[in-house]
Amino acid sequence: MRVVLTLIFVTISSVAIWGYAADTTESVFSNPLSAQNETQFMTKVNQLQLKKEQTRQFTQQKQIAALKRPLISKGTIVLNPKGICMATQSPFSSAVKITSDGIWQQTGNRKAIVKSADDHFEIRHTARILIALFTADKKVLQNRFSIFYWQNESQFQIGLRPKDRILAKIISNIVIEGSANIHRIAIREANGDTTNILISDETPTQHITLDTCIQ
Repeated sequence: MRVVLTLIFVTISSVAIWGYAADTTESVFSNPLSAQNETQFMTKVNQLQLKKEQTRQFTQQKQIAALKRPLISKGTIVLNPKGICMATQSPFSSAVKITSDGIWQQTGNRKAIVKSADDHFEIRHTARILIALFTADKKVLQNRFSIFYWQNESQFQIGLRPKDRILAKIISNIVIEGSANIHRIAIREANGDTTNILISDETPTQHITLDTCIQ
């Protein structure tokens, strides 16, 4: 499972960009989901829930402890109730599509690699988590994670800590931030590596859909 998660996070992987500072992740974990913030959380989840496919731009930065400089990639993200696809344009062309059926990966013009969810429990498990992450599916998130929530007049944060012992050996926590939409997803791995995915509201120049992102 660690190989699958690492593959996805490296392919689809800042600090203090677009108004989000690195230390904002601390505040949300002081606010576990409770009767005091449950209504606010549900209102936000309902607002974020995808009703139709969205295509937006993303910038990803992955900081690996062994490297001095972060790995940075940019591209187009497709958010669909049935799954997600992240198509990277720089530094090289690649794409990862995730649905409940499995994971598809493609680099350049090479033939896509398909990993079936029916054949691999860990892939099915990973796909469900990541789809829930991008579609703000409260039921799946609550089953898999301890949830934390914080908001003010202009910004919200959802904090996630894995309940699953296997997943907890890989991921320390996840923070989802935004305003009207999700604008940042910060993933802190148990080994200290971090991944920040920044999602812009701007319409991307590359027009793709969930069906066409991998040929």
